[in-house]
Amino acid sequence: MFNNTTTKRLLAVFAVLAVLMAGTFGAMAAAPSLDTETTETAHETDITDGGSHVYNGTGTANLSWSADSNNSKVLLEQNGRTVYSATPDEYYHNASSGMSYFNVSLADDGSDYSTLEAGAGENVTLNVTFENDTTLSSPDTSTANYTFANGNEMAWVYQTSAEADDEDTTSFASYGFGASFASLDTLTGDSDLVDPVMVEQTTDVNQNTSEVVVTFSDSDTQDAFEEAQTDASSGEWLPMASVEMDDETVPVFSEEADVSWVDTDEDTYAVVSSDGSTVTVHNAGELVEDTEAVDIVATGNKNIGYSNAKSMLEGYDVSGFDLYNLAFDAWSPPVGGASFEA
Repeated sequence: MFNNTTTKRLLAVFAVLAVLMAGTFGAMAAAPSLDTETTETAHETDITDGGSHVYNGTGTANLSWSADSNNSKVLLEQNGRTVYSATPDEYYHNASSGMSYFNVSLADDGSDYSTLEAGAGENVTLNVTFENDTTLSSPDTSTANYTFANGNEMAWVYQTSAEADDEDTTSFASYGFGASFASLDTLTGDSDLVDPVMVEQTTDVNQNTSEVVVTFSDSDTQDAFEEAQTDASSGEWLPMASVEMDDETVPVFSEEADVSWVDTDEDTYAVVSSDGSTVTVHNAGELVEDTEAVDIVATGNKNIGYSNAKSMLEGYDVSGFDLYNLAFDAWSPPVGGASFEA
């Protein structure tokens, strides 16, 4: 017979063993895995480890996986930079196995990859990390990778903070008559002045490339392109912003082009998002004869100058009073300081 002391000791030992065993089995949680089976679940992954996600103007591809937790997460990265993440609800739970099943649909046109960098026709590698249980500090994970095979219709450029070129400009010459009165606060020493920023990037473009999307990660760059739209309505030309492709200046508009002198079906032009985070060059393929690396220079919150504006506008068949009136908005009076024109 056990006395009370012995019984208490045995109970204590069993309690410790129970804790240790619980910790052991908890650590044995299975890492998530791609769901390739079709018998139990509604979704089968289209994207596989070592496979490809091929560009298409329409459609989506399933990224499906299973985990033994209903708090799973997926993270997609390109060169260490997050391009997509999601913590979807489980769409199916197998009570007998304890497995939860998840699915996300990724647009074939690449629009779900928020910070993607890929030239026209370029193949880029995306790295996948699945987290088993986001409620844990160190969840089990599994990894995979696949290729995003870009088509010729799109090109994406991503600008990092290190690639932004702030231009500390303190004269009216950089702002011109197209500037807002807020921009001219530099002459009064206002510390809230938004300085001009220039970004230079290179990407592959060919004759079939309809859009080149340049995404800015740098807050100073975003502020400069947002400031360039001060007092401008959607659709207006922005003399305080410019885009060059291989040294050819194209007009830049706020959100969309809504002027009679631009044929949006054929002419090359650029638009800035309202928050200044992206510049999109439309009909970019009109400027090239074959697939080639194209230099793109985007400048925000700095006038393009009278001569540059006049030459560009003439290329879009603007003439007469309209030509000189629009070019005058981009005029830089010679009062010293930096100017866009050489």
